[in-house]
Amino acid sequence: MYGYYFFILFLCFCIAPGCALQKSPSNDQLVAEAQAFMEGYAQDLRTRDGTAVAARYNRSGHYMLGAGHKLFISYDSLRVEYEERWQGPDSFEWQDLSYEPISSNAIMVLGKFIWGNDNFEEPGLFSYSGLLVRQDGELRIRVEDYSSDPMSMKEFICESDSTAG
Repeated sequence: MYGYYFFILFLCFCIAPGCALQKSPSNDQLVAEAQAFMEGYAQDLRTRDGTAVAARYNRSGHYMLGAGHKLFISYDSLRVEYEERWQGPDSFEWQDLSYEPISSNAIMVLGKFIWGNDNFEEPGLFSYSGLLVRQDGELRIRVEDYSSDPMSMKEFICESDSTAG
């Protein structure tokens, strides 16, 4: 009976290492591509280039999550929003980004960002998660979720309340 358990244990030790997701050159390339994508995304935000920001999104549309909501946004409506109405940040910086390959054509990006607005004393700190999926040979945003600590938005909330009524 013990021989059976030792055999199973032996198989687990021999097979398990091969089952783990191994870093491969394709994963390294995908991570490098995603890092370049996120650097370019930050630059587009800082320069308030709405056309370039919109071009980073999936042409089939994308899901926006956060604060208990899920919303699907078509690429056409997103493009109009970014090109005609959107006002970007006065400053922007990614922090502590992590990259988790999902497949050879998809990668999760997790981290934080600081969004500065000159109308407020302190910039907002947000958590971020995004799913980048290759479409037409380029990584594009398919899912995004970002949220802030309500206390970091206190000034904005208080200012909005004081202007009401």
